[in-house]
This record gives sequence, C-alpha cells and structure tokens, in this order.
Amino acid sequence: MTQRKRASASAAAPNSRSLKWLHQFETVSYRRGDKTLEQKVEVFGDFYDGTEHVLNCIDKFMDQHTSENLDIALFLLQDVFKPLQETLEKGVKQIHLSTDMNLLRQQKATFILKYVIPKIYNHHNFAETKEILCRSITGILILIRELFFVHLRDPDNTSNLEKYFKAKEFLANITLQIWAVVYCKHGIPFVEDQTLPYLRQLAMLDVFDKNWSVAGSWEQSIRLLEERFGNLPRISSDKSLDETSEIIEQSRNSLRCQQLCADYPRAVDYYLEERRDHDLMYQYSPKCSAYMCSEIETPNQPHRLRCYRCYYFHWCSPACRDYSEEVQDVHTSYCKGCPGTKVKECRVQMNEYLNIHDATVQRTDKVKCHACGLQKEYSQFMERCSKCKAKYYCSKSCQRWDWYQGNHRLNCKSPL
Repeated sequence: MTQRKRASASAAAPNSRSLKWLHQFETVSYRRGDKTLEQKVEVFGDFYDGTEHVLNCIDKFMDQHTSENLDIALFLLQDVFKPLQETLEKGVKQIHLSTDMNLLRQQKATFILKYVIPKIYNHHNFAETKEILCRSITGILILIRELFFVHLRDPDNTSNLEKYFKAKEFLANITLQIWAVVYCKHGIPFVEDQTLPYLRQLAMLDVFDKNWSVAGSWEQSIRLLEERFGNLPRISSDKSLDETSEIIEQSRNSLRCQQLCADYPRAVDYYLEERRDHDLMYQYSPKCSAYMCSEIETPNQPHRLRCYRCYYFHWCSPACRDYSEEVQDVHTSYCKGCPGTKVKECRVQMNEYLNIHDATVQRTDKVKCHACGLQKEYSQFMERCSKCKAKYYCSKSCQRWDWYQGNHRLNCKSPL
C-alpha cells in the first residue's frame, strides 16, 4: 500500500481523536490484498452493526471533549449531519449504480442514526446541543422530502421508473430508522409544529416505511409515537392517510407472497401462518401491482391495464406493467397456478370495489377493438394506445399486431 493510501485509510479508520472518519470510511479499501465491493459490504456491514471497537471510539471521543475544547455545534453540523446528508444525496442521485454501494450507503446512514446521534444526545458533555440536534434531525426529514423529487415518476419509461422506485425504497428505509430508532426508541424530542407535519408529508409520498409493516398503518405509527411524547394532534387528512397506508400494506404483503411463491415455495406457508391470513396472496387490492408503486385505483379512475385471466394484477401505467413483468416476474407463474375459485373471488372483489354495475360508473357505449373489431363495454378496462390515446384493443396481442402489421405506428400521433 502506498504512503498516500495508508494515510487515507488511516484517516478513514475509526478512532477516538475525531469523528471525521464518518465522511469517507466507506469509500476506502482496507486491503490485505484487493477487496471487491461485495467484500467491503460484508466488512462494513459488520461495522455498521455497531462493533464494540467502533462504539468505544465514539464514547472515548465524547468523554474527551466538552464545549471548552470543541465547538460542539460546528462539530455536529460538519462531522455528523454533513456526512449523513452527503450519504443520502449520493444514495439517491447515484441510485442507478452498484446495488452493493447503495446498500453500503444505507448501512452508513443507519449507523449514524442508530448509534452516533443517540449517543451524542444522551452524553452529559453534549447536553447543550440537544436543541440543535433535534432541529438537525427535522432538517434531514426535509432533505428526504426534497430528494424524493430527484427522480420523477415516468409512466412510459421502465428504466426511469426503476430508478424512481429504488430511490423511493432507499429513502423509505432511512425515514423508518428516524421514526423507529430516533423518535420511538430513544425519545429524542420533536421540533414543535414541524416534525409531525414533515413525517406526515413523507407518509403521503409513501416514503415512511417501505412495506408499512414495521410501523403499521399511519394511525398505528402515531400511536407508537404517543407512547413516547403523549397525545399528538390529528388533522382531517390523517384518516385518509391511514386508509391508504392499510391498502398499501395489504397489497405489498400479498405481492410479497407472490414473490416467495415464485422463488421459495416452501416459505409461503410460514409467511401466511405468521400473518394468520391464508387468503392473503389471492385477495384483490386496488393498489397498482408494481411493488413500490402507490397509485390506487378508484371507481371513477380505474387502472386501464389489467389481466383478465387472474383479475389480481392491474397497473396504472405501461411502465408499471413492464416493470412488474420484467423485474418482479411473478405474474406468469401466478396466472398459471391460481385456482379457478380464487380467480372468481378476486373478480367479485374487484367488481364490488370498482362499482362496475353502478349506473354512474358503467359505460353503455361499446368500444370496438381497432385490430380485430371485437366490441366491449367498459372501455376504460381495455388496452389503449398510450401515445395517441384514441385506439382501443381487446388484448395485448391485438395491440402489438396493429402496431407492427397494422401500421398504427405510422399514423399514431400524440394528442395536442
């Protein structure tokens, strides 16, 4: 190892002289020979779990410093919250890079939230920084909200949509750590009139808990906070947010069953038994069937893409459908293995939810498939050209045929 690399590794190695190693230690390769990124993830994964050596370094640093020999406010901003901010920004903006690096950054952010911040808050030498620390945590919630909009949701581009979903999952995992560890476990106080509204905004963006399974629904999440902070104010939107979170939780648990059934068939029974709901994997859900999508169909705005063989899978956009088919890759196996009785039950549940037989929703005009001429009611349930939005098809195969053999691609134009 060259002298420069030794100095870099030394600066990044955990020590009790400072906490500046939080800035860069995940980017330095500690080598007895070359380490791959996967090996680094394994090494630092153990590190992020709070090894005794690392935690002792943090404790010794805090024991050695007081406001007399350290600008504590500046230290908090530069050596604790700045590396956390940089990690979140890189994690979102470079989400398309290595999955291992994304995991490494998530582990680093979790380490700071789980170990560093609580230790600083509870240490007597840093008592005067509690208010600054509380406001800085709220600042991280604001940053998460801003980073959510870095990758825009593209309904027509699967590659961009995948980046959006990955960034969303990354941010949801960080928000969950703040809610569960910083607030619920360690009881670090809210900033009055700010923290709860920002948590509510993140819940509305579906970046509060990846699966809504740790925190539970929004109302359950607030109640757990109330065990620490007493009664918290409710507003009118909390009821709708609670209902939405319950729908998302049920849908993602069900989709997780599909994934387990495709990858690890023997694990499904245990998963269902744990949740005491053996019909979970066959239940209709109004949420889009792309796992991280949170779009929910309504009777007035049903999703226009739907599988009519199983009635379980439906999508809010072509990109979500392609993502579900290519990345999740569970639709085909589900359609083949789903019992006929479950298909009928799912169809009944869908009809009841969407009020298909309600006169205010039903479309009596019949729409003709542009390829084969078959007529169908409820034109909103047919395939429709996503570009011109004028041609309807009874199936994907008809739409594909008309695009290539029927030359619709030559005449297709976006509406003005």
